[in-house]
Amino acid sequence: RRRSARDLGLMQRVTLSLHEEIATRLRAHANGPLEVAGVLIVGVSETADELRLTGRWFEPAAPETYIEQTSRQLRLDSDAYMPALARAEAVGSLALFMHTHPDDDPIMSRFDDEVDELLRPVFQIRTASDLYGSIVIRMVDGEVSFSGRVWRGDVPVGPIELLREVEPRLRQLQRQTAKAERDRELTAKLREAQLVYYEEELRSANEGL
Repeated sequence: RRRSARDLGLMQRVTLSLHEEIATRLRAHANGPLEVAGVLIVGVSETADELRLTGRWFEPAAPETYIEQTSRQLRLDSDAYMPALARAEAVGSLALFMHTHPDDDPIMSRFDDEVDELLRPVFQIRTASDLYGSIVIRMVDGEVSFSGRVWRGDVPVGPIELLREVEPRLRQLQRQTAKAERDRELTAKLREAQLVYYEEELRSANEGL
């Protein structure tokens, strides 16, 4: 058997996929002048070299759970995340702590490192999972800029390298159907153009007899 990155003690590739509804909720929550936080509940699937996270639900911290909130710092009461951790544990999912940097690049600060050290064991115990993750996002021209990371126990699994937004199946089907219809129309037009060309060639040939 080929030895995986995990077998070799190397960091795995970590990716995060968000459905449109969750991505929309995140954007709406993050699109403000003050730092905000919440818990992103994700499903987990794992291959030999990749940890794949899929967003299931986003639970923003309730306004009354903020002890301090500015554009560059926040402090939260534990009620900001405990209900979401119970929900994650009930559905067998991983919980990612999410917060925003409205005025700065979405890069983990030294304070963020300290917060992760405090939250990691709490999240792991409360969700009955050895995995913990955190993500920081910033809205830039309507698009999500981010950084994130995941631990297994107290060992880093790796950074979240890719955040992709997944369209609902109905919209995908609609787009595929529309493309197929356009392809059929284009094919019909090409055939019609070819037929006109051949008719003109045949007419020219007959006139030359």
